[in-house]
Amino acid sequence: MSVTAPPRRQTPTALRVLAVPVVAAVLIAAGVLVVGQLLPGSTWVKIGLTIVWFVLAGAVLRRVADAVAPDLRPSFRIAVVFGALVLVGWYAQSLRGKEVQEQLLTAPEPAAPAPAADAEETGGAEASPQATPAPGPRLLGRGRLRGIDHSASGTAEVIEEDGKVVVQLRDFDVQPGPDYRLYLSRGESPDGGRELGALKGTSGNQRYEVARRADGRRFDTVLIWCRAFSVPVAAASLR
Repeated sequence: MSVTAPPRRQTPTALRVLAVPVVAAVLIAAGVLVVGQLLPGSTWVKIGLTIVWFVLAGAVLRRVADAVAPDLRPSFRIAVVFGALVLVGWYAQSLRGKEVQEQLLTAPEPAAPAPAADAEETGGAEASPQATPAPGPRLLGRGRLRGIDHSASGTAEVIEEDGKVVVQLRDFDVQPGPDYRLYLSRGESPDGGRELGALKGTSGNQRYEVARRADGRRFDTVLIWCRAFSVPVAAASLR
């Protein structure tokens, strides 16, 4: 005598609808965390891994739905497609270049110190005191931007004026990508550095305020960092 399994209860409609945005949000967050932050690789490698992530997530969710609630299968399928489209749309939008033109400060190159005169030449007279620096913007450091697995060009400058310090990107251009941030750092890692905010654009002339004046002398690198994928994009060693 065969025993017929009792029919499975239907999942409430409200729960099936709610599952779409919730599952999509979890997949997006997990994809950014796992692929972007934990796995190694360049920008394009991580974009490819993100696609693989959604394919695997869709397969796993289908098995979960088959085992628990088959009527959730359409909701999971929609969530996977929706999450993938949102993330791909964000990547696609970030790959469009944006030009930002701001008024920059111009500071002269620091003058080389004059050689000290011999006592015989000056007749034993004391050397004159050093001249007081001229008022106006002072250049603290400058360097050429170089790409790191990305194309980049232009100049980074650190300038002080009226007790305030700014970082300037002059005539620069960088390969577009998602979630770029600008740092003052030591080398090609933001660890221990000072974040100056999101990159305003991928080309043009831009300036960024440095909250702490001392940071203008503490760090030796201006760094463009892709926070979404945890990879350096471009850097300039300050001289």
